[in-house]
Amino acid sequence: MGDRPVSEKVVGEYVVDGRRVEVTRLVWRDAAGLSYDITDAETGELLRDESFDEYPTEEQVREALAEYESAAEDEPGDSPAIFCRFCKSAIVPASAGHLICAAEDGSNPWCCDGCWDPRLG
Repeated sequence: MGDRPVSEKVVGEYVVDGRRVEVTRLVWRDAAGLSYDITDAETGELLRDESFDEYPTEEQVREALAEYESAAEDEPGDSPAIFCRFCKSAIVPASAGHLICAAEDGSNPWCCDGCWDPRLG
């Protein structure tokens, strides 16, 4: 839109698969209209390179989050990141997480210390 925002305000949030996503409204200096960014509420990371022109729907946020996570999985790293199945927080180092014995095939079998319940093991 314009060259820089003059106002940024968190105007909403979604919880997608246990992950909190904030919607930020931006007002630009040299452009009419608004734009909306979505960020991970826990880390503050921008989840999409391009802003939305209108307030995003839950489905748009879900799609953007899936693309973001897919791109993150493709990035090379020292060790694969694992995330808690319930709160979606990263489990670092990988040996700190708990494996859920009864996890369904194809589902995320990891749980962080904060969400862990011995009945899951």
